[in-house]
Amino acid sequence: MSESTHVHPLSAQDTRWLLREVEAVLRTRGHTWTLVDGRAFQLTDGPIMGLDNLARRLHLAPRRAWRRLVQEQVTTLLSGFDPTAAIRAEDLRVRLVNPATMPDLEYEPLRPLPRLHGVLSAQGPGLTALLGKLHTVEVERDDAYARALENLAALPLPQHVRRRLDPDLPGSWVDVLRADDSFGASRVMVLPEVLRRTLRREIPPSGVLVAVPHKFEMWLHFPVDDSVLDVSVGMAFDALCAWAQEPFPLSPHVYLVSPDMHAEVLVAADAEGASLDHRRLRQLIRSLPPSAAA
Repeated sequence: MSESTHVHPLSAQDTRWLLREVEAVLRTRGHTWTLVDGRAFQLTDGPIMGLDNLARRLHLAPRRAWRRLVQEQVTTLLSGFDPTAAIRAEDLRVRLVNPATMPDLEYEPLRPLPRLHGVLSAQGPGLTALLGKLHTVEVERDDAYARALENLAALPLPQHVRRRLDPDLPGSWVDVLRADDSFGASRVMVLPEVLRRTLRREIPPSGVLVAVPHKFEMWLHFPVDDSVLDVSVGMAFDALCAWAQEPFPLSPHVYLVSPDMHAEVLVAADAEGASLDHRRLRQLIRSLPPSAAA
């Protein structure tokens, strides 16, 4: 997995260009906003507008048409934007976010992975809006999350690519699930369903290693032997690189997720290096079937 596992529709330079163009349209139409995580727009008294769909549309269009497409789509979105309109249950999704990049929520989010939150969002035409408030949602918080998770699980299957992390380690296979939508990493919240539909397998009793470096991908490793030590550190290194380089980063860490969806950090990574939970790793290796751990 030394090569990039995901090519984002726009480069970092083009993403900055897109942000400037959107800001110009908002300013022309008299809107005020707060930039969230440098990549999304919190309109005053409104939801957070992500630009994933627009970025993908630009990627497929000739560059000479970009400015016109930005002006057309943002103008269309703003024309249909009504902060008082009711949000239908069928439009709800759960989005995995880093809470450090979100404004304060007026409700309790899900916490599917340590240091990451599951926030309610609404899918509209060409727009995914993160919801900081629930006053326009048709159902109560618990029902909203239940429906949003159902809708998340019903999204089209992600693409599946299998890569060997280290050619010298036979058991170092990593399954990369890559989405065409912006809920690739968010699918970790419905992981059992995703695994059954894409890989036709369950989370093993020993658990599965998970990385979500940015919001378009989820990486999985099913431990088979004590090579999980090298695999987990290698995954963390690759996740750190992707997290630092790709737009819309989420987490550089590697998590261990159990069959009951309990998650813990196995390898914490940052610019200073990686910190491995050796106690939990030893427990993991001891939990592997004898034939696998031998």
